[in-house]
Amino acid sequence: MSRAPSMLRRALIRIAYLLPAIFGIVMLIVALLPHVFFFYNGAAYETQSMLSLMASTWEESRVMLDGSVNGSSAAYFFSLIMSVFVVLSWVCGILYALTAAASAVCSCIAFAYPPTHPISNRTKRWMQFFCPNRVLYVLSNLLLLLPAAFPQILQHFYRTQFAYDMKLYFIGVNDLILAIVFVVVNVTSFLALLPAQADEHMDLFRLYKSKKDVTEA
Repeated sequence: MSRAPSMLRRALIRIAYLLPAIFGIVMLIVALLPHVFFFYNGAAYETQSMLSLMASTWEESRVMLDGSVNGSSAAYFFSLIMSVFVVLSWVCGILYALTAAASAVCSCIAFAYPPTHPISNRTKRWMQFFCPNRVLYVLSNLLLLLPAAFPQILQHFYRTQFAYDMKLYFIGVNDLILAIVFVVVNVTSFLALLPAQADEHMDLFRLYKSKKDVTEA
């Protein structure tokens, strides 16, 4: 009877470390699909994917900032702030992807060996290179939120800088709501399984030494 719960806990721990990568792939697929559009003055703008929306925002902002066209101070500030948010969104997305990929790959390798095996501990050191501790690992999940909120950020600055009553619509899923759900599941599952990770010696942020290593030390 004790073996079944142990096997279940070990399976859940493995899944918990894989979830960020799985959810990241889902978010990338959603970001590639045209499903975001704005409605203004009785007309709907072109439906775009999240990535194409960022790209077009970046291109239009650079035209203003490079001085290719003349515009108001509001237009210049809008272009400047949206350029910053495009860069931040890409940085957050890349950092999330790196941490999620490291979590998936390192957990699969480390948990394939006994906790005290040199390969297991070496793999955990690689994981700690990408994400040094549990606190940063939990916080890294929040990186998913900024790219997902890009349409709402764009809508906000259209309204505040130009007083455009731009209405935002999604065909199907709302990226931000989806990202919030994924973040909650990631963080909750990881924190809830911390005691099980200690019991099963499957903590990706802890190096386990054998009795022989402790004696020699």
